[in-house]
Amino acid sequence: MCIATVRNMTGAIKIRDALIRGGIYAEIVSVDASITRRGCAYGVSFQCSKVPQVKRILNVKRIEYGEIMGEAHDY
Repeated sequence: MCIATVRNMTGAIKIRDALIRGGIYAEIVSVDASITRRGCAYGVSFQCSKVPQVKRILNVKRIEYGEIMGEAHDY
């Protein structure tokens, strides 16, 4: 699973809802803020194979996120 990180619960809800509306299963998870570049404490998990679609959805919806964490793949 990959995780799109975000600083607050409101942002996580926006991401989760946008991904679900886009047909991608997603759920909110806690993230250790010390392991993220921006100190993000929340995240939304989804299948790593969906990274390109997730980025596209979040960019089109103009939803900010910190980083995508997970397995290294060439997308």
